[in-house]
Amino acid sequence: RIGVKERSREKDLIASFALKELLIRLSQTQARDMLEKTYKTQASSNRIAFIVDFIKSNIREDLSLEQLADKACMSKAHFSRTFKSELGLSPMEFILKERLKLARQFLQIGQHQIQEVCYMSGFNNPTYFIRAFKQEFGTTPRVFQQGN
Repeated sequence: RIGVKERSREKDLIASFALKELLIRLSQTQARDMLEKTYKTQASSNRIAFIVDFIKSNIREDLSLEQLADKACMSKAHFSRTFKSELGLSPMEFILKERLKLARQFLQIGQHQIQEVCYMSGFNNPTYFIRAFKQEFGTTPRVFQQGN
């Protein structure tokens, strides 16, 4: 039978792990925010900032992990690890979030059909776009557009 002291130590250990995970996520979010603000000026010296700039400049294009790793002069595995450790997102998650932010901006303008916004934001599949938008923002693109 587990005593009170052991249970207390387990809870302390779990709390410690949760706190460490929270701090890691917070620092990744801060690093991502900082990189978002400075990627233009750092693009010449920082490979990940260079790739962020490339992604933002080519967000409507088909972007592959191979292409991004080549641009960063890294192997796919090393590039993926480095990108995720610096930004807290995989390269493909980052691209998805950037495309969804762009779609939200187009929807706020309100001059385009949902399908047009889908393609203008770099998505190839309207069904996937709608599902991803709803997952990210908690509402469908149509409801979001009508609310603005």
